[in-house]
Amino acid sequence: MVDTTTERVATALRTSGAEPKVRSPAGIFARLVEEHSELTNLMLKLRMSSDLELREQLFPTIRDAMLCHERAEAQVLYLAMSKKEQTRLIATKHRRTAGELGTLVERLCGLDYASASWESRFALLFDAFEQHTIEEESYYFPIAQRVLGDAKAHALLEQYEAARGPDDRKSDELSYTRDAVRAAIDTRRGSRQRQ
Repeated sequence: MVDTTTERVATALRTSGAEPKVRSPAGIFARLVEEHSELTNLMLKLRMSSDLELREQLFPTIRDAMLCHERAEAQVLYLAMSKKEQTRLIATKHRRTAGELGTLVERLCGLDYASASWESRFALLFDAFEQHTIEEESYYFPIAQRVLGDAKAHALLEQYEAARGPDDRKSDELSYTRDAVRAAIDTRRGSRQRQ
């Protein structure tokens, strides 16, 4: 469900003639879409499993990647968007939704992986993250790419990667973790089938 703020921004841009045309994400937008996909895939693995070992192994990776992504995204993309009249309202809304994601992550961090409420709270985080990415990819990013332009999108990608820093988890590390999780799941399935 898209909220009224998103609807107002989309309506204002349509009436001003700045409505985005459908085109492929470029620069920072392509990178953020890729990271959304990686995080969603990792989160789906946890949501579909009740394995405590998998929670212990994968949730810290998801937490760190999500918080790093949101922090760098706010510092680079949404800062640039807040400087443009056409995207200022979107940047303001993002601060609120990113804060909500952070709160949901914090609540999960305070729970034991075996607690009865861990699974339901993780489902809330998953749903909130999914809604957040749908809004960004369907509304915010196309509008911002049109307003900022492709050249700025590529320049922001460099700034985004610098903001993430060399110690932050990059896509290949998430891929490595994803491969390790697949191997662990396959091993568990194999041992269960032999029993």
